[in-house]
Amino acid sequence: MSPNVLVQRDGAVTTITIDRPSARNAVDGPTAAELADAFRAFDADPDAAVAVLTGAGGAFCAGADLKAIGTDRMNRTHPDGDGPMGPTRMALGKPVIAAVAGPAVAGGLELALWCDLRVADATAVFGVFCRRWGVPLIDGGTVRLPRLIGQSRAMDLILTGRPVDAEEAFEIGLANRLVPAGEAVPAAQELARQLAAFPPGVPARRPALGTGPVGRVRAGRADGGVRRGDGPGSPGGGGGRRRGPLHRRRRPPRHLHVTPPRVIEESTRVIEESTRVIAGSTHVIGGSTRPSLPVSACRPRNHACRPLDHACRLLDHGC
Repeated sequence: MSPNVLVQRDGAVTTITIDRPSARNAVDGPTAAELADAFRAFDADPDAAVAVLTGAGGAFCAGADLKAIGTDRMNRTHPDGDGPMGPTRMALGKPVIAAVAGPAVAGGLELALWCDLRVADATAVFGVFCRRWGVPLIDGGTVRLPRLIGQSRAMDLILTGRPVDAEEAFEIGLANRLVPAGEAVPAAQELARQLAAFPPGVPARRPALGTGPVGRVRAGRADGGVRRGDGPGSPGGGGGRRRGPLHRRRRPPRHLHVTPPRVIEESTRVIEESTRVIAGSTHVIGGSTRPSLPVSACRPRNHACRPLDHACRLLDHGC
């Protein structure tokens, strides 16, 4: 494909390798674009089911290429496009496994966090090394890292910038598999073949599981373009709120006054007793004689009124 990114296909498994061993596979602007293109092609390939992301020369990725800063090869951020490290804003419909050997630090850590699973060999080292130069994680790491290992552990890594070896990464959940040195890629490819054997509808729910983008970009268009979407990082983080039949404009509340059954029963009892007293008789109210009215003529305007109010209106025939 390009001298910086290699793509190998073995059946349903696609292996994408960052091939800049002289720079510890640090990613500059052109390399980020090539990575994004490689994953777009993978997502659009109907015969590809699972991808493995790794680095050449015994290193996963040392982050962004600092030597490219101030040049035309500098990593750039596009509001509606790829992330600084390339595919880190994409919501693919297929799972991606990181095969980590050597350093996965700074931006390299963000690439590993973007993947759904991480297979680390004994030489792997994770860390927010950019903290040492006052540079934050800017490609989704501050959202994805707490999701994987919890807020407390994530704050430890983010604030201290300390290295995390493979064994500790496995213990805290940053790595899903721990294998001997040199076995990360074969182990990740074997895991990818296992996933590829499952029906495609299961791993295709990747964005719904919260492992997709924290931002905006979705891959998978036949024309190779990108589109703005709702990243599950929106809590979580990311993306605008969807609008449609399930998310209409909120209407003002309409309160329904429901009379408790106990009040209705008590009101009915009082009315029946009052009816038996006055039925078939006349009575004097306000100095005049009025004939009694059947109960059906007395229709309270408010069924929630008190029982004594019912009786008074019944006697007065003012209902």
